[in-house]
Amino acid sequence: MSRSDERRRRIACCLVLSLVGGLGWSFAPGVPVLWGPHAGARAKETGRSLFERRWEPGDALARGDGLGPVFNARSCTECHSQAGIGGGGSSEHNVTTFEVLPTRRQPRIERGAVHAFAVAPAFQETQDVVHRLFPVQPGQPVLRGCSVSVTDFDPVLFDSVNPPALFGTGW
Repeated sequence: MSRSDERRRRIACCLVLSLVGGLGWSFAPGVPVLWGPHAGARAKETGRSLFERRWEPGDALARGDGLGPVFNARSCTECHSQAGIGGGGSSEHNVTTFEVLPTRRQPRIERGAVHAFAVAPAFQETQDVVHRLFPVQPGQPVLRGCSVSVTDFDPVLFDSVNPPALFGTGW
């Protein structure tokens, strides 16, 4: 093989590896986005002013209540502000979410959030409200060897979710 053939072969190999690496980079999760949604300066400023706005009931700008009565605060920045506007939230702003496992009475999986910090008191909820909607199912007797045991089934699983940082979402 001549020297020029060897050189062409190495160049072709480099091009193929670059192409494969570029495709892998494009479709791999968790890598930085090199291209994506873009907003002009005016759209960014409008979004920022809406995000920072302290919404009030009957707010004329929203033609209603802005964030609405079940949100945890009157401004997005109240929960998303660590390390700057749009950052994560402190643990005091965690939201309790729930998932209801299927039962005979309720065969579908249900998911939602407990609106414990709703700005409208009439919409504030507790985990007890969720348990009233999806009560513990009485257990069935189970024979194990010479003993019988009864275990009740609580179909509700609760979780605490921290307000995520919104940096890097493209807008």
